Formats: sequence, C-alpha cells, structure tokens
Amino acid sequence: MTDSASLDPHDDSTVGRVLAVAGTRVVLLVLGTAVSVVIARALGPGGRGQYAFAVAVAGTAVSLAHASVEQAQVYLTSTGTAVRQLASNAIALSAALGAAAVVAVSAASKLLDYPSAELTADTPLLLALAAVPLNIAVLYLNNLLVLSGRTDLLNRGILLAGVAQCGLVMGAAAADRLTVTVVVAAWLLNAALPLAVSLPALRPSPGAVSWALARQELHTGLRYHGGLASLYLLMRVDVLLLAAMRSDADVGLYALAVSLIELTNIATDAVATVVVRRQVTDSLADSATFTARVIGLTALLAAAAAAALVLTGWLLIPTVYGEAFRGSVPALVALAPGVVALAAVRSAGGYLIRLDRPWTVTALAVGALGVNVVLNLLLIPGWGIVGAGVATSIAYALLATSHVTWMRRAAGIPPGAFRPVLPRRSA
Repeated sequence: MTDSASLDPHDDSTVGRVLAVAGTRVVLLVLGTAVSVVIARALGPGGRGQYAFAVAVAGTAVSLAHASVEQAQVYLTSTGTAVRQLASNAIALSAALGAAAVVAVSAASKLLDYPSAELTADTPLLLALAAVPLNIAVLYLNNLLVLSGRTDLLNRGILLAGVAQCGLVMGAAAADRLTVTVVVAAWLLNAALPLAVSLPALRPSPGAVSWALARQELHTGLRYHGGLASLYLLMRVDVLLLAAMRSDADVGLYALAVSLIELTNIATDAVATVVVRRQVTDSLADSATFTARVIGLTALLAAAAAAALVLTGWLLIPTVYGEAFRGSVPALVALAPGVVALAAVRSAGGYLIRLDRPWTVTALAVGALGVNVVLNLLLIPGWGIVGAGVATSIAYALLATSHVTWMRRAAGIPPGAFRPVLPRRSA
C-alpha cells in the first residue's frame, strides 16, 4: 500500500530520483566550492564583488524576461501538448525575450553611477549579458526534462556545465591568468553547456514553432510572472542595493555569504525538483497533504544544513577562503534563518500554482520584495552587510509564513500535517 502523505509516488522511483538529484548537487557543491575558493583567493573581496555584481545583473535580466513560460509549460503538458512542440517554442521565445532583456539592461546601465555597470568591450557585465538568452533557454528546456520525468538528463547537463566551469577557472588560475572577465566567461560556459544535453534529447525544430501556442504560453505565464520575478528579485535585490550603497569589497564579502548559505539548499532543491510532477498530477486534496509533508521535510533539512554551516563558518571561511573574507561570517549568520524559510516557499510552489490564483502569488511576492527593499535601505547604512542579511531573512520569513498560511486555509489542513515524513518505499 502507498501512503499518499509520504514522499513516495505511485511507484518506487521517488527515493531514487531524489538521491540522484541530490548526488548531482553534492558533486556540484564540491566543484563549486573549489571554484569559489580559487576565485576568492585570486580576486579578493573587491574582484569577487565585481563578479557578483555582473552575475546579479544578468540573473535579474533573466528573471524579468523569462515571462514564467515554464509555468505555462506545466499547465500545457498536463493538457496533452507535445513536449517537442513546447521545446521548439522554447528556443524561439528564449531568443526573443533574451534579446529584449539585453537591450533593456544595456539602456538602464547608462543610468547607474557604478563603475562595474559600464558596458564596454572589456567589462565583465557585457560578457555576463551574453548569457541571458542562453539562461532562459536552459530554464525552459530543463523544465521540460523534469516534466518528462528525465531527471537523469537534467543531472547530466548540469554536471557537464559544472565540470567545464571548474576546468576553465582552475586552468586560468594555474596559468596565473584568472581575472574577473575570465571568471564571468566560465560562468557563461556553465550557463550554456546544459543545452548540449537538452537539445538532442528534446529535438526542437525551428519549423515546428507555433506562434499561436507561444501567445498562449506568454498569456498563461505572465499571469504568474509578477510573483516569480519578484521572488527572484527578493533573493538578489540585497546584492544590487549593496553595490549601490557600499564598496566592491563589501559586495564580495556578502556575495560569498550568500553563495555559501545557498549551498544548504542542495537536499531541499533535490526534493522540490523531483516532487513537482506529483504535486501537479495527484488530486488536489492528495497534493495538499503530500505538499505539507514535503514542506516539513525540506524545512527540517534546510535547518540542519544551515545550523551546521553557521557553527563551522567562523573557522571554515577564513581558513578556506582567506583571512580577507572573515567579514562574511556575520552576514552568513544573519542569512541562515531566511534560507530555512525559503525552503518552505519553494516546496509549496507546485501546489499553490494549481489553485490558479496568480494575483495572490504575485501580491505575496511583491509584498515581501517591498519589505526587503525598505529594510535594506534602512539597515545597510548602519549595519552594512549584516543589515542586508537581516533584512533578507525577515522578508523570506514573511513570505514563507504567508505561503503556509494560505495553503492551510485553502486545503483545510491542520498544522500537524506539516510534520516531516522521510521517503519510504511502498509496500
């Protein structure tokens, strides 16, 4: 018998898929840690800050431009639209939306009074913007791999990208040629290489593009886009505000704390990635019970990982990254509560989308973003990077509380439904 409240699907494959995704994330953790250490020691806090700014701007462009088409893919797949058709449209949409985003960011950069925002042939930001259309394409195609149950290919693509990025950074460092521009180029390579796996698997065809379907995708996705774009900005606006109000070195210290605390999401992201298919295919009542268990489990995993990192960070950061980065430790502590809350937000997403209340999703995310911006503006002048971490954690906690409260009321489930249940095999 299968317990609908456990993390089992209707067969025995969930545990294996979670472990496979988590295993991939662990390998990426090792590669990413090695890359991060080399970058930190070679560039110092100032160079690390310039790199973080370029990546944050490019990531923000992606978050604003992708129009949440991946949410439309979830809906259209459930109605029987062919995955190959959606993949063909994904290439066309990512090219068009990505190009528009690059033009918009290029225009906006001229208004920023920040040296790293200059767009010239030798600035890292220009190179980072080249990744925008590629990132959008990878986002769409990887989502289709998940919806097709082909997480093995998803794992293969991101592993390939991680290995290539690590190889380029290590090679440049060994040759004493590691600069901010080279580091951004390695990040661009990491952004593009998953396409080498997803394109042959999904076989999109330019001749199969349907603009009528594209309009439907945009119409459906844009209903959720305000909330999802706000959620991304919620996770990155602190870096952008720090860049506007503090030095490159402060941005570098804070960016390291952010990257380290986000590593605690390895297990929770693995669970959330695998369970989304069941969240959208079970009955609404079963999906609610299942999702509540997932939220409990991912919050527990995130809390354990964050606690371990906080307890060891005071020794880990200066020892591994160098004494210049000791200042990242307080920001790491300030961000830890927020990353636990964010795990609950991610896990609830699949169920809340099924409620078809896009404006509620948007309102909650925009509200949390507004709180984050206001608190950052108030706290950064006096508390610096610690103030940014505190502001972000408070905003994350408010968003998680609103998501869980909405879910409880919509599904009519008690607080005890969120008790963590570990994955088990069906009997």
